[in-house]
Amino acid sequence: EKISLTKEGTDWLANGFLADQERIAQLFEGFESAQVVSRVSTNPQNHSQFEVGDQGTLMTLFASDNEVQTMILGKSAGGMNLYSRIPEQDAVYVLEGLAAHLISDELAIWRERKLIGFDANEIKSVRLDGGFDWDLSNTTEGWFLSSGRSSESISETNVITWLESMVVLSATDFKAKDAPNARLLST
Repeated sequence: EKISLTKEGTDWLANGFLADQERIAQLFEGFESAQVVSRVSTNPQNHSQFEVGDQGTLMTLFASDNEVQTMILGKSAGGMNLYSRIPEQDAVYVLEGLAAHLISDELAIWRERKLIGFDANEIKSVRLDGGFDWDLSNTTEGWFLSSGRSSESISETNVITWLESMVVLSATDFKAKDAPNARLLST
């Protein structure tokens, strides 16, 4: 699948979807530190062995609409190294500093999966409305859980642990383009 990473304002997008900003940062950090350490082949017959032929990942970098560089990224050469080749050239090089796991042609890998993002220590209150209403508030005397007319003190450690458990809510997969919308029914 063709993946297009573009920047809109301060956010990176992957094929129009919000991208995993940390993954993008890791990719660019890899490119900044990457360097060619050796040439391993000049024989085009070896391109498939290093996965820098048809099965490689064609990557083109642009500055605005101007093409800066195109390269074919192949399989891992071990550790933070991978094989690479410039199209129309036969030489295959080991590129050090860019891990193969950062390169993917699967859109789901590039998409932001975080559903909720906040610093648990900055939350001062939580309110639940519907069915069983309650308020959890951080006051000058500590955290209190209130429901109706009753109120009880809650340990800050328990509150922060609970809030931090919500920070890690993330998607495990994405709906296929042609899949019907799902509906949740309760009875």
